[in-house]
Amino acid sequence: MPRFLHLLRDRVRETLAHVASGPATRRAADGAHRPIHMGAGTWIGAGAIIFPGVTIGPGSIVGAGAVVTKDAPANTVIAGVPARPIRELDKGGSTSA
Repeated sequence: MPRFLHLLRDRVRETLAHVASGPATRRAADGAHRPIHMGAGTWIGAGAIIFPGVTIGPGSIVGAGAVVTKDAPANTVIAGVPARPIRELDKGGSTSA
């Protein structure tokens, strides 16, 4: 994890593919072990779920309880289920109108 990754409150969950049908290799989550990339200065809210292979851009904030299924751009607040961009941040961290 990057040096400046901040985990807010309790924990962050990383999830693997949960598949109950199909070939045995798929049920065993073969190929689901992909890294999560988080840029410097990233903040992750409590209870956020980040899927394998997702990249969170530097300076971004993930809202509490968000389910991140796709890459998040740099300097962006993302939240929701599934997570989506809510607003952009300037490089200093304040919101832009």
